[in-house]
Amino acid sequence: MRNSQSGFTLVEAMVSIVILTMSLVATYSWVNVSIQMLLRSDEVMTQELLIGNLTEELELIDLDQVNRGAMSLEDLRLEWEAISLERKSGVNNRGMSGYYDHTLYDVEINVFRSAVPVSAYVVRRVTSRRVRDPRREG
Repeated sequence: MRNSQSGFTLVEAMVSIVILTMSLVATYSWVNVSIQMLLRSDEVMTQELLIGNLTEELELIDLDQVNRGAMSLEDLRLEWEAISLERKSGVNNRGMSGYYDHTLYDVEINVFRSAVPVSAYVVRRVTSRRVRDPRREG
């Protein structure tokens, strides 16, 4: 008589459990990395939004008068300081006085989260100040 039992052997069951466990660990790792990348992407996007807002605000600020400031968005705080690098008087190549003086600034931007530094940026900005009025020289 033959003993015909149907089902899995113990070795087959253990091999299938090992394969299932390895696939679950790989899936968990993939999901974990994806979540970390999404969080990092959100953080970078928030920082870029804040830097964009600051860049627009710097267009309206006279850096000769105001050379530092701060702004916040969500849990990020941004502090900036403008450092004058070079001033050029409005003299053209022929030695004639121009209408504007120009100043080159390095704007150092530091990003903080809960008073902990997150990142730092440097933006260059040129300002122009009218020193002569062409309408009065005619």
